[in-house]
Amino acid sequence: MNGAIFHSDHGTRHNAKAFAESFFTSLEREILPGRRDSPTARAARLAVFRWLGCHNHQRRHSAIGHVAPAVLELDQWCHQLSAAASSSP
Repeated sequence: MNGAIFHSDHGTRHNAKAFAESFFTSLEREILPGRRDSPTARAARLAVFRWLGCHNHQRRHSAIGHVAPAVLELDQWCHQLSAAASSSP
């Protein structure tokens, strides 16, 4: 897909939401430089979806104590199970 340009602003001011700007900056920095010559639009979409899966579930996030969301969720689930087991008669 030579010449493809990724537009994430949809005509809005790019500085309106800092978290969105940070997210799309990460996407562009980590995915697009090595993918400029994707053979098809489908291949480009697949690369973005794979990145999203990692970003949303496996990547450590500063907002939650630098742990991965999947790890945090598992920890919370185990804590709830343990609390429920200890309060059962």
